[in-house]
Amino acid sequence: MIKNTIEDILSKYVGGKIDIANEQKSISMQRRKVFSSIITDSFYVLDIVQKQFIYIKPDDLFLCGHSVKEAMELGYDFFSRVIHPEDLPLWKIFLENLPQKMQSLQENRTVPEAFFCLFRLLRKYSFLKEPVELYTYHRLIPIYEDLTLIYLIDIISYTNCKKIGCYLRDSQYSCYQIFNHKTQRWKIRAVPSLSKSETRVLSLSQIGQSSFSIGNTLGVSESTIQSHMASIKRKFETSNSRETLEWISYLNIQLFVQNDDRNDRSISKVVINRDIGQIQQALNEGKSIRSIARRKNISECTIRYWIKKGIVKR
Repeated sequence: MIKNTIEDILSKYVGGKIDIANEQKSISMQRRKVFSSIITDSFYVLDIVQKQFIYIKPDDLFLCGHSVKEAMELGYDFFSRVIHPEDLPLWKIFLENLPQKMQSLQENRTVPEAFFCLFRLLRKYSFLKEPVELYTYHRLIPIYEDLTLIYLIDIISYTNCKKIGCYLRDSQYSCYQIFNHKTQRWKIRAVPSLSKSETRVLSLSQIGQSSFSIGNTLGVSESTIQSHMASIKRKFETSNSRETLEWISYLNIQLFVQNDDRNDRSISKVVINRDIGQIQQALNEGKSIRSIARRKNISECTIRYWIKKGIVKR
C-alpha cells in the first residue's frame, strides 16, 4: 500500500519520527514553516482535488516574477502564467492522470520510486520584451490523508537537462516510465546499459574530471575518452556531458568509481599492465597497430597514445 503522509515526508527530511497526528488534517502553518526551513529549493504544495495552492515558498524560481498573492488567488490557472505554452498541456494532463496512476500502482502493490518532470518556465523581466526560458527539474511527492491522494509537493530546481517530459523511475528494475500526454499512457523504457569502460569514464566525469584528466587516469588517449562520451550521449539521447550527468542522477543510476577503492585500483593496474605487455610483444613481432587494436578490443588512438608517451615502443 502506497501511503506518503506529511509525517512520512517530514521524517525523511529531518531523519527522525515526527508525530503530528493530533494536528488538524489540513496542512497547518507549522508544517509549512518546517517544510520551508528544511527544503532549500523552491517548492509549493498543491491540493490536486481543489486545484488550489496550499503553500508557495516565496522563492522567485517558481513565481517567475509574480507574487505569492497572485499565485494563491489564481490557483491552478497560475500554471498558464509561468509554464511554457508548449509544455503546459503535458503538465496539466499529467496532473489529471496522477490520481489514476497512483491508484493503479496501489492495486498492483507497486511502490513508485519517484515521479519527476522536466519542463520550461517563463521568467519575465521588465527590461526584456520576451520572457526567458528556464529549464527546470520538478521532484514530485504525492501526499495522502486518510489513504486518499490529496496533495502534491513539487520541489523545483534549475537543470541543464532538456528532456522535456513527466517520468516515473524504478531503478530496482533498471527502467523508467515516460508519460505520453496525447495518449495518456505510460510507456516503460529500459535504462541503457553501459560497458565497463563507459561506466569508468562516466564515473570520473561525474566527479569533475576532464577528458584529458580521465585519459591520464586510465592510461588512454583523450580521443578515446571522447569516443566513450560520444557513445554514452547516444545511448542516453543527450546533447552534452553535463546533461548526461544530470539525467542519470534523475534516473538514480549508480556509478561505481573503481579508482576510489585501493583493491579495484590495483586490479585495474594489473589489467592495464597485462594489456601493455601483450601489446608490446605484438609490436615486437611486427604486428600492425590496427591488427593489435582489433585483437585487444582497444582503439588505435590509445595504442598510438601509449607509443607517443613511451609506454610501449614500436
